[in-house]
Amino acid sequence: MRKVLSILWIAIVFLVGCSHANTQLELDHRGYVIEKNLEYTSSQDEDAVVKNIILLIGDGMGANQVEVARQILLQEDEGFDFDKAEYKAEVITSCLDNYVTDSAAAATAFATGVKTNYETVGKDKDGNDLKTILDYAKEAGMKTGIITDKGLNDATPAAFSVHLNNRYLLQDTIPTQQIESGIDIFIGGGAATYIDYEEAIKAEGYDFITTKEGLFSTKADRILATYSSGRLMNHTTDVPTLAEMTNKAINVLAKNKKGFFLMVEAGQIDNRCGEGNIKEMAKSVQELDKALRVALNFARSNQETLVVVLADHETGGLILGDGEPDISWFTEETRYHTPVNVPLYAYGTRSSFFANKIIDNTEVFEILMEFLKLR
Repeated sequence: MRKVLSILWIAIVFLVGCSHANTQLELDHRGYVIEKNLEYTSSQDEDAVVKNIILLIGDGMGANQVEVARQILLQEDEGFDFDKAEYKAEVITSCLDNYVTDSAAAATAFATGVKTNYETVGKDKDGNDLKTILDYAKEAGMKTGIITDKGLNDATPAAFSVHLNNRYLLQDTIPTQQIESGIDIFIGGGAATYIDYEEAIKAEGYDFITTKEGLFSTKADRILATYSSGRLMNHTTDVPTLAEMTNKAINVLAKNKKGFFLMVEAGQIDNRCGEGNIKEMAKSVQELDKALRVALNFARSNQETLVVVLADHETGGLILGDGEPDISWFTEETRYHTPVNVPLYAYGTRSSFFANKIIDNTEVFEILMEFLKLR
């Protein structure tokens, strides 16, 4: 009898483990996580405590990218979670040596509060290393994370984690710098690159993950999960979605009583604009919106959380044209970046600070640092 019970117990443990490994988010008919805690009311008091910040960046996402995505994807009675922003602002995007920024300089402004030169990450114009908001957060005992649906060695994740005078010429040093950065969670693309660093990644205490099931099932506090960038771009079912990445990261980081800072990038918006693929661009905008739903569900369950969505720049000079949206709606000749201001959407604790402001990209850092009392 004991032997039978023992076998049954082993079977139960196995089934529970399998169930955990394949856990999926509960989604509605549009593929969004089911909304929770809708009775939530955010605190806008000046002395309200902000312990957690989730910063979502839509690479290349101007206001028209959001509006065109709405036209393509949504029914008349539907909206984006962007539309639920408690407060909105605009962000000026220029970098130090160019009116039109690239992602490296723009993300460095968000991460460090310093305008720097085109294609530079984590350094000032003189080549000095800059402390990022994640560095300050770690020093204060907070947990930190970086998520992207592009390569982890791409411009935006690099700006929040490494220091390079040129993102392209010195790109080979990015993985090593990230592994040694002390950041708790990295999830993104670039598997072909990061697999070569598996030994070093594990030596720094990370659970090195290359499968969707591995991300869902790990109980580690330090994670470096990387997938094929092409599969992430094409939203194949064998890699996690941006929403699933965000959910996992929040669940891990939120265990820390001193709070966390999480950066989530939807980088495919920029890629699709560059291709002139307006329908895929719209889907990429919605992927960010789905990740936002995950962040908002957490923020509505935690009164010490601020969620901010913004963009590093606009891509393609997208306009709202006539007829069916197509490549002709991109008016920038090479479908590259433009200098127009980009939208900022704010939710949760102290979000009213952003109401109707026009701010420089460097001010994002200053404001978030002030909220977290890191200065």
